[in-house]
Amino acid sequence: MTKMICKSLRTFLTEEDAPTIVEYGILVGLIAVIGAVGVGQFGISLNNLFSGVSDVLP
Repeated sequence: MTKMICKSLRTFLTEEDAPTIVEYGILVGLIAVIGAVGVGQFGISLNNLFSGVSDVLP
């Protein structure tokens, strides 16, 4: 069992696909940051909308 794990790890580290995995990780991280900023901006505009509505109501 341990030999199989070591062999899999060694194969993973020596393959040419490892940089691709890192690139996908960076891409996913950037998408998460962009999504968080977008949701934050949407929340601010929604808050302003409700504040405006509450100011109009008696």
